[in-house]
Order: sequence, then structure tokens, then C-alpha cells
Amino acid sequence: MLVVALLSAAAPRALAHPPMLKPLGAVRYLAEQRAGFGAPAHAAALASRADAHARTLSGPSHTISAASSPKITSAASPSFSQAWTALGPAPMTTSFYGGPNSGRVDSAAVVQSGANAGEIFIGTAGGGVWSSTDNGKSWVTHTDQVASGLAIGALAIDPNNPSTIYAGTGEANNCGDCFYGGGVLKSTDAGQTWTVENPSGIFSGVDFFSLTVDPNNSKDLYAGTSTGLYESTDGGVHWSQIGSITAPTSGVALDPSGGKTTVYAAVSGVGIEKSTNAGSSFTTLAGGLPTSAEFGVTALGIGSGGGHETLYAAVQLNGSTDANGSDLSMYKSINGGGSWTRLSIPAYTNPAYAYEGKSKGEAEGDQAWYDNTLAVDPSDPEHVIAAGMAPVESKDGGATWSNINGQNFFGSGANVLHPDFHATAFAPSGKVIVGCDGGVYEYSSTTPGPGPLGVSNLNANLNTGQLYEDLSVYENGAKILGGLQDNGTAYFTGSLGWPEVSSGDGGYSAINPLDVKQQFAEADMHLEETTNEWVSSADISPPLGVNGNFVPPMTIVPNSGSIKEPTVYYGGADLWVTPDPAGLSPAWTQATTTGTTAKTAVSAIAVAPSNPAVVYVGFDNGTLLVSNNANLVTPTFTDISVPGAADWITHIDVAANDPGSIAISFAPGGSNTQYLPIPPMVETGAVTLTGIPSATYTNITGNLPNEVASNSVVSDNG
Repeated sequence: MLVVALLSAAAPRALAHPPMLKPLGAVRYLAEQRAGFGAPAHAAALASRADAHARTLSGPSHTISAASSPKITSAASPSFSQAWTALGPAPMTTSFYGGPNSGRVDSAAVVQSGANAGEIFIGTAGGGVWSSTDNGKSWVTHTDQVASGLAIGALAIDPNNPSTIYAGTGEANNCGDCFYGGGVLKSTDAGQTWTVENPSGIFSGVDFFSLTVDPNNSKDLYAGTSTGLYESTDGGVHWSQIGSITAPTSGVALDPSGGKTTVYAAVSGVGIEKSTNAGSSFTTLAGGLPTSAEFGVTALGIGSGGGHETLYAAVQLNGSTDANGSDLSMYKSINGGGSWTRLSIPAYTNPAYAYEGKSKGEAEGDQAWYDNTLAVDPSDPEHVIAAGMAPVESKDGGATWSNINGQNFFGSGANVLHPDFHATAFAPSGKVIVGCDGGVYEYSSTTPGPGPLGVSNLNANLNTGQLYEDLSVYENGAKILGGLQDNGTAYFTGSLGWPEVSSGDGGYSAINPLDVKQQFAEADMHLEETTNEWVSSADISPPLGVNGNFVPPMTIVPNSGSIKEPTVYYGGADLWVTPDPAGLSPAWTQATTTGTTAKTAVSAIAVAPSNPAVVYVGFDNGTLLVSNNANLVTPTFTDISVPGAADWITHIDVAANDPGSIAISFAPGGSNTQYLPIPPMVETGAVTLTGIPSATYTNITGNLPNEVASNSVVSDNG
């Protein structure tokens, strides 16, 4: 049996049989397949032990069952009859980044009126839609069983009927771990049940920047997406592209004060478009704005007051730089976009300001393409919150600004916020909800919260940490090591709050099954090792080994003899190996030269469970190499690539009892493996390992759904 894991934006097919109750056993088995450790019998024994332990796990208030879950419906929703126990991180504990952290929050909306006024809804990068009715003290998940994806790029609450909520799937942050979407989710009962609106697949593979409901007409919606501006006139049932706007549309703002709602849309490569007839036609605004060629990702905000509409536009600059040294300029209009004034702002999308306290950005890795959001106080158009790497506030219409974090991230004092912001929303109380790579926070400039500087951490039980491709499970699951997006590597030892053991962006990890104190983790493409369970650690990255993919594959092969040191494989631009990771100067050897010559990088590593001398290496351009003598000091690798395959190899599985029987999963080539919609691709291979290796392949993609990236494929007993 082959099991294919899909990063899905479409409804999965019905299962022919109930899923096995082996949550930890399955994880352990997959880890064994990746690590190539032990014989099939050993792997089966470990899985059995893990299964037995999983059946004993319980957690009051953390177990989700069909009976206790909110009723959720969608087209071809899956049926979950088994009970699952949350393991976390919920949240991840750290003392550096503003207290406990959860996963990336991309959108936020707050109910402004009615019985549920103040209820907070957030859209997360990998955990769907959550809400809180007690101001962030606790959270409830709403979309776990919706089949159209858990990456939420935009949220909107109908101002005339707050029980109607829309969520655009697919997050438009231009990042390699941003998942594309499969439509708009709609709820008419405050998030308890959902339908998927995606007529004729119009939003399949599309990302959402913004969703807006017309206050003058609740049936009229506008969506700013990666493929342009869309409108629905029937409450999201049908959609059409309007104004011939087909370029990425990152910001949408509505002015409902006229006879017909005025629509503003920020379009990459074009500028700011304005319609005074509810979207029937548009004109391009000028009057002090950057040229069309300079327009990149733009956040729009609008506020009423003093008899006019005040507009703010935070524009990512293409090919130019703001006077503050960053890649973002902010503009303000007080006459409906007729003329604009460039504001003097701090470089809040640049680490030089956000992290180091410099007045100018000085081209230090500006992230305006990734971090760019703003909101205008509905009761005061001169009060603006803008956020990039750091959040900033102006109370005088943009004349002066202050850093809400209160100090520099790498300066003295304690941080009250995690960096990298994507969501801002004002609550009826006047407080501001902000979402970032570390979860969700609340800010008040007038009423200080329990934290310093008016900032309150709202992550509570928010279980949305984004674990990257790999997990390391020790023995029966009592200890788990996992790398998270922008939240380092965290270590589970039994509680829902996992402590951070390594900072930065995590990645692959490994625990030596012969010595639990020896563990490995990645941080920003660097490989770290501990021999004392993270009391201390050391960077053991191979020479030039970090010149690879952002999340480099890594695996260990425990030694079957008396020596406890494992062999470590690391995928940079090429495959690197060391048999002595605990040494002060690990003797790394570059085992392949494909990446060096082809300017590509390793994307998958697999060691045959029944023969550790057989090692497979996949690259992000479809190249597949195999060695039948990887245990030698100088191993040889042979190219056995699938004919015509040029896509990213996401995973290689080797049958437990046959080192020449493999399965391979592919995703689109390029820098984003989960961003582009293509039919999935899965191949099985029969590899002859004697002499010079060769292989024959069979494409088994079959009837797997289109527009889904194949993430991994695992064989079970052949």
C-alpha cells in the first residue's frame, strides 16, 4: 500500500476503510523510513509500541471528537470518527519574542456590533480559522474539517450581519511556505458551519490579500487576490473579475459615504485604481504616487472624519528606495485620492530599524514584500497602525511615529512582540489586534494591558505552530523535536507548551535513538547539535553546506555497533556526510557534485532501511542520484533521474525490505514548492543496484486531485 501526503487545496476522496488509530505510530514509521534506521521488524515493533501508547493518551479539554467539534460542512467533507489529542505546541514557550508564540497569523477581523461584539476571528497560515469570545484568553478552532485548505489569507465579517463570515483560502505573503487556496469559505452562523464557494474552480491555486463586504450592500463583496480583483454580487456564490484587473491586487478599501460605494484597489505594476460606480469602471490615480513600475505589494487603509475620506497607502517599491533607506513608502490623501503626500516614516519593514535601532534601513534585507499591513482607527482617521517587521503607530495622521515594541529587537530590554506582521484590525474598544509570525497580540495606546507598553499576548491555547517537513520522535513519543516557521526548534516532553531550544527558522531535526541527549536541529539553514539535551549546543554546519534550500533535508543513521555516534547526512547545494558529529571539528565530506555544477540544491534524502549503504538523494530540479556504497570513505553516486522529470523532489521512500524499491513524490520546480498549482506527480521505481545502478519507473499519479502539491509518499508492507 502506498500512502501519499498531499498539501491539499481540494476535497480529498473518501477513504475505502477507516483510518488507522496510529497517530504516533504513523509518525514514527515515517521517521524510520526517512532515517533508514533498523530492520522492518524493528520499525514494526516501534510502531506497535507507539500505537499502544497513543491509545492511552488523553488530555482534558484538549481532545477533539466528532461529538464535541463544531459542526462543519463543505463539499465532500471528510468524516473523522476517531478522537485526536492535541500535542502542541499550544503555544511554544520562549522568553525572547514577546512571550508564548504560536504560528503565523495572516488575517484578523473583529465583530464590531451586536451580541457578539468584540469577538476576535483570526486566519492562520496552516491552522484555519480560530475565534475568541474572551479577548484571547482561550481560542476555538472552526475549520479543521473543511476540505479546501487551512491557509487563510483574508477574513471579512459582514458589518450588517456579523454572523456572516468569509475566509479567503491561500495566503499571499510571497513566501516559500505559503500555501495556495481553493476558494472562499462562508459561514452564516458565526463560524459553526462553512460552505466552500469556488465556482468553476475560479479560486483554485489563488491567494487572497484581502476580502471586503460593502456596508451599503451585504451581497456585494470584493476580493484582492494574486490574480487580480474579483467581485461577488450574491454573497459569495458567484464571482467575476472586474475592471480588467488581472495583476496581483494587494489592497482594497471601500468608501460607502456616496450614493454608490467607491472602491479603491492597489494593483502591482499599475498603481491605485478608483471606481465611483461600485466597480463597473476604474481610473488610475496619480497626484504624487510612485510610477506604475514602482508599485509592488501595497496595504490600503481608509478612515472617515472631518467631512472627507482619509486614505493611507503603504507601497512596496520596486527598483527604488524610500528616503528612510527601506523598500516601502507611505502616502496619504485627504481628497479621495485626487492628490497624495509622501509621509516621513521609520523603516519598519527593514531589520536595521526593527532589529538594530538605526534610523535608516541601509538595504539590510528589507521585507516589504512579506510584511506589510495597516489599519486606520474607525473613530479617528489620524490614528494609524502600520506594521512590517515591527509595528509602528501614529496619532497625528502620519506626522510622527513610535515603535509599538518600544525598543529594538536586538537591543536592551525585553521584547513584547514577535516580529513579522501580516494582520491589523481595530476592535470596538479601540484596541488593536495584530497578527504576526508569532501569533496574535493586542495593543492599546490608552489603556495599558497586563504586559508592558500596552501590549497583551493573546496566544493562550492557540495550537497553530507551523512545523516544517520533519519531526523527530523518540521511543514511544514521550519526546518530540520539531522545527517551526520563524519559531525555532521546539521540544515536546509531555506538556502542550513546547519550549524553544533553538531560535530562528527551524527545519529538519533528529534524535539519536541510542542516546536521547544527542539531538540535531536546523536554524536558518545552519545545523546545530547538542549532546546534553539542549543545555548547550554548537553549530556543526558543513563547509558551504548552508548554500541550499531554506529548509535543507537532514537525516541520521544510528550506528548498529557499540559506537553511539550516528552518521549524519545534510543536504546543502550538495549532499554532505559526517560519521563524527560530536567531534569538535566534524569531518564533513561532500558526497555529490550535482548542486555545485547545476546550481541546484538537495531537496530529499533517503537511506534504505535494510541496507544503509544504499542512499538516495533528490534535488529541486528533478535530479535523482543513488549510491550503493555510501558506507565507503569515497562513495559513488549514479544519476537515475525519472525521464523528463524537472520538478522538485519532495520525498523519496525506500521499501522496508527492498533497497531497490522506491517511490518518489514531486511538486512544482522553482523556489516555492507549495505555491504553484499543478497536477500531483508520484512515481514508483525499480532500481537495479548491482554494478552501475539503473532504474525503470511507473507513473502512479492516477486519479489524485489536480492543483495539489505532492508532499510525501510512504510504502507500507510493499
